[in-house]
Amino acid sequence: WAVDQEIVKLVDVTPAKLGQWQSVWGKEAKETYNRLAQASQGQFQDYLRQFFLWAANMEYVPMDPSRFLPSIPKNSEQTKVLTPQQFGELLKAVDVFCASMAQGHVRHWAAELKALFLFQRWAGLRLLDCLMFPRKGLVGNRISLVTKKTGAKIENRHIPDHVAEALRAIPADRPGWRPEYYWWRSGRKGERL
Repeated sequence: WAVDQEIVKLVDVTPAKLGQWQSVWGKEAKETYNRLAQASQGQFQDYLRQFFLWAANMEYVPMDPSRFLPSIPKNSEQTKVLTPQQFGELLKAVDVFCASMAQGHVRHWAAELKALFLFQRWAGLRLLDCLMFPRKGLVGNRISLVTKKTGAKIENRHIPDHVAEALRAIPADRPGWRPEYYWWRSGRKGERL
C-alpha cells in the first residue's frame, strides 16, 4: 500500500490516507493486499494501531495517524462447519499440498497437518490451543488442558479413536520438534508448526 501511494517516510502517513486505505478493504478489493474479510479487517486494524502507537511513542511520527480510524464493526456471521464431505476433501488435499512442495519441511508434514485438522475438528479447540497441546494432555482418548485465550479448564474431554490414534502416530523424537508437544518445533522461541 505504501509503495502504491508513493509513501516513503512514516511521517507521510496521514489520518486521511489511512482512512482512504481503510475504505477500500473488502473481499472484492482490486488490490490483493486489500482483500480482507470483515473479521480480518478488525484484526489488521488492531495491528496497524499498535504499530503507529509504537511509532508515536518512539517519536518516529509526531502523532498516531491511526487513532482517527473508525472501528470495524464486529462480524455477525457465524463460522460454518465443514460438511463431512468437505472435511474429507480437505484431508485428501493435505497429501497433494505437501507433495507439491519442492523443498523444505512442509513436504514431510502431511501426518502432522492431518492430525492437527482432525484434532481441531473433534476436540472443538481454537487453533492456538491445538498447536500448543502437550502430549501429556492426552490420556487414552481423553484430553485435558487449560485454554490460552480464556484460561478455561478442559478436563477429560473425549475424542474419537481415530483422532487419538492420529496424535499417537506423530513420533515424539522427530528432529527439530519439541518432544513434549505434537506441533511445536524447536528453534526460535515460540515457533510452532
